[in-house]
Amino acid sequence: MNFIKGVGFVCAFQLLFLCTAFSQTFNLGGENSIIMEHITNLKLVKAKTILAEQTLNSPQNVALDYLADCIDYYTLVTDPGPNIFNVLESAKSARLSRIQKLPSSSPYRLYAVAEIHLHWSILKLSKRDYLSGAIELREAYQLLEQNNRLFPSFMPTKKSLGFIKALLGTLPQNYAWILNIVGLKGDYNEGLRLIQQYLAQKKFPEEQLLDKQQADFYYTLLHFYF
Repeated sequence: MNFIKGVGFVCAFQLLFLCTAFSQTFNLGGENSIIMEHITNLKLVKAKTILAEQTLNSPQNVALDYLADCIDYYTLVTDPGPNIFNVLESAKSARLSRIQKLPSSSPYRLYAVAEIHLHWSILKLSKRDYLSGAIELREAYQLLEQNNRLFPSFMPTKKSLGFIKALLGTLPQNYAWILNIVGLKGDYNEGLRLIQQYLAQKKFPEEQLLDKQQADFYYTLLHFYF
């Protein structure tokens, strides 16, 4: 009898663990749309204030980890000081770990992780930390390729995957070694086509506010400057 009780306890514990492990959600709606709006307008202090409140109210919503990284990304784009860079990057691993606990059925699991790697790739490459930036870029690229295969109708993936493909396709010859190190191959026309495919949507969901802003920027940058 004690053995049966023991087995029952272990099974119950395992079930509780599994339920906890997959209790993470990804929700960009409601108040979080206000956070995104502040980010797009670079009102980062306001965005942080609401984010802190939402984190207390919805600790299992890992979309907040993604938004926190977006805030850090734009903070460093506008103020690329070396001291603040190291402080903000230290939060990356914990955010990635929480997002990766989303169920595999969520198209946001791989996408959000890839976006965070893409953010830090851009930041590191801009600091001329080419090797580390290229490794982050490879991670983002591979995750986006996988997500595009798993969820072909999930449009935000195409925006970021297209940007990376097009960007790699425009690298000057003296930076070709980066492609060799990370084993990537660019395709400008294919990349631009993917971004256009994303922008061709007739209606953009509320949760794609940041994605739409990025897609517009990527398309303008690639179409007019490369």
